Parts: sequence; C-alpha cells; structure tokens
Amino acid sequence: MRDEGGHDVRVQLRAATVDGAPALSQLWSASGLQHREDLVAEELRSVLSRDPELVIVAEDARGLAGSVFGAFDGRRAWVNRLATREDVRGTGVGVQLMKALETALALTGCRKINLLIEPENQSVVGFYERLGFTTDEPIFMEKRIDE
Repeated sequence: MRDEGGHDVRVQLRAATVDGAPALSQLWSASGLQHREDLVAEELRSVLSRDPELVIVAEDARGLAGSVFGAFDGRRAWVNRLATREDVRGTGVGVQLMKALETALALTGCRKINLLIEPENQSVVGFYERLGFTTDEPIFMEKRIDE
C-alpha cells in the first residue's frame, strides 16, 4: 500500500483491547463518527468478552491507523465505526480491516453483514459498494433506553 505521497503504508492488524479505548475514541471523533466517549471502554469490554476477534485495529509506525467494530448476534452481523486516520485514507487500510472482519465473521458462521451510514457520511457509499455491499431502503427505527 502507498499513501498519496507514494510512501509505503504498512499496517499490522490485531484485535482491539480495552486499554485502547481512548485512542479509538479519538480516531472515531476525528473521523466524524458519532459515539459517546464516556461509554467506549464499557462497549468495548462488552463486545470483547463475547467476540474479541470482531473489533480489529490497524497500527502503523505512527500508532492507531484504523479500526472496525463488528458485532454478531448469531443471525447477522453489523459493521460499526469503520474509521481510518486521515493520512492513510485511500491506501487500502479500510479494505484490509473490512476483509479481516469478514473473515472473522465467516468463521463464526455469519452469512449476512449489515451496516448503516449516517446521512452526513454518504461519501463512503462508493467504498462499501466496491466491497460488494448493496443499498437497501428499510425503515430504521430506534429508541434510546439509556437516557
């Protein structure tokens, strides 16, 4: 992989750890992803206790370069918070993270992966389409019970 300046971008993929929660929160904030900073460690601890292989981070010489936060309920999976550091966008780090997540999900028996894109983040639609995702138009509803 090469960055925009033609320099090699080498990343190492690994499972996330709870200790990495502050760095993940910073990455997500810098990427414009909505999350509650005060709940990152708790959410991470919960997912890692069930599916430690589904929260994957990419690191390079500068530190955290990207992450993807997957979840599997036994029927379908969800992709949450795929993010890359601005200087490595377009170098394949996001693709590597998604392929690693898909591989991990396939090993669990998962057969369908879902993701939601916030309206203000529509610029990523083409990225996911290139990975084989298609657009669906369900009615999405939510109810917060933690407020």
